[in-house]
Amino acid sequence: MIEREASLEAVLKQEEFDLLVIGAGIVGANIAQIASLMGKNVLIIDKGDFASGSSSKNSPMLRSGIPTIDELKLPHSKKAQQDKERLKLMLPHLLKDESFVLPFSENKTFFNIKATIGLTAHEILSSSALEKQNSLLSKKDLANLIPALSTNKVSGGLRFHEKLFDETRVVLSLLKSAAKQGAVLVNYLEAKGFELESGKIQKVHLHDRYSGRDLEIKCRFCINAAGVQAKQVAALAGEKIKEQNIIKRSYLVLKASAFETNSALFLPGTDGRMVFILPYQHALLLGDCKSKFESEDLDNPQPEAEEIDYLLSAVNNYTDSRKLSTKDIQAAFSSLHLESENKAQSQDCIIRSNSGLITVCGLKSANCRSLIEALLKEIFPGTKAIETDQIIGWANKEDYIAESAAIEIRARKLGLEPASIKHLIANYAKEAEQVLDLIEKKVALKERIVAEFPPLYAELPFALINEMAISLQDFMMRRTRLAYLNQKLAMQAAEKTSFLMAEILGWDEQRRKLEIEAMQAQLFQISDMPKSKTL
Repeated sequence: MIEREASLEAVLKQEEFDLLVIGAGIVGANIAQIASLMGKNVLIIDKGDFASGSSSKNSPMLRSGIPTIDELKLPHSKKAQQDKERLKLMLPHLLKDESFVLPFSENKTFFNIKATIGLTAHEILSSSALEKQNSLLSKKDLANLIPALSTNKVSGGLRFHEKLFDETRVVLSLLKSAAKQGAVLVNYLEAKGFELESGKIQKVHLHDRYSGRDLEIKCRFCINAAGVQAKQVAALAGEKIKEQNIIKRSYLVLKASAFETNSALFLPGTDGRMVFILPYQHALLLGDCKSKFESEDLDNPQPEAEEIDYLLSAVNNYTDSRKLSTKDIQAAFSSLHLESENKAQSQDCIIRSNSGLITVCGLKSANCRSLIEALLKEIFPGTKAIETDQIIGWANKEDYIAESAAIEIRARKLGLEPASIKHLIANYAKEAEQVLDLIEKKVALKERIVAEFPPLYAELPFALINEMAISLQDFMMRRTRLAYLNQKLAMQAAEKTSFLMAEILGWDEQRRKLEIEAMQAQLFQISDMPKSKTL
């Protein structure tokens, strides 16, 4: 990825882009990457940082919940599974297999049957079904697998498998792939207006929120992939799109010791909604509490006290001794999503307007490629057939296996711990070699940023040079996940990290302190959290 200033210069020099993508979350990144592979001249922008919306605050699961019989649509499920399998092939280093358990309650027989059939059907539709199959568990199995779970409240369970992924890193990987094909990427560049001629978009006015400068570009086509802010972008072109519900999903990150388990699990909440708790990044991730979002402020949603109570209570209903409390919370965050009336992925998610603006909204993050490919082939007819599922970050699967082993050997010689080595390979693919180069030049950079978590200080200069990070929160929230894993420790580390950034980027002391304050303002304020009403 090239530097931000160079990207802006590339914007100014380009007479016309084939495609402008507004919104650099998971959907926009997929659009930019596929279009660039098709040989199109692409510009993708975001008014914030890359993946700074819901993509950095989503569940790490490819599947968003437990599919039951009444929710199962076979054609849709098959297509969704195919898209998920494609993602696994493209980004093998970023996806991790996780074992989940769904405990069965004796008084919920009908739900148990529906969930079992739904999960089994999804397993059959997956091409990896023969590798790891669902299995029934006895009470004794549950006691051994999840010591914190009260076996007095369950009759058995079902074990199934799911892939976990870091959506922020997926977005960055897709964007790097697009840049390699010639796409231009710019964060903190906001669409401020459209210039129409005969009712059709001819130019787009942009504002650089970092430098304050204004730009304008020409583009043949413009896709609005701004997520929950798609309505506001459409309004700039004088277009109205159909109102959709905005759904908020809230998550808690807990101490790893708060709930003793050797597996991730799903649990029915008090009102029938499902919650999950899973070992994640040396902590426990508890989520999600789904609710309708009514506020007009879409930029930084935060969990409410009632949502926190709901999540903690859902787990405590299945334990006898050690109960979760607000004291176990290390971090908390929320994401916003558009909920389409038609829950299946369909052309309903693509809205064409009279001005030529195409709005894509309501797509599921992990399985949107098929629809995007179809849309781009429609926009650019006659494009030659291309391979869009090529592996990202490696030459091929054999290269992935061989290079991963070589990186591990080199990292061990440099004295890195196994968890940090695994982290580097998963986050950076072959580019982990460049992080190791930085450590070889300055050995102090092999120090962990936060002792309890794998990320290293060497990732900071790498992110500034190669991933267009320009603020403290870009690095601490998105290039690494530290601020979303333990807010207190991340803020403590922010002091030293900001000094290193100031040295590299030339910040003065006032700017350095403002960066710390700005990051603090974006985080959920645990210290101000009201006392739980139910715990």
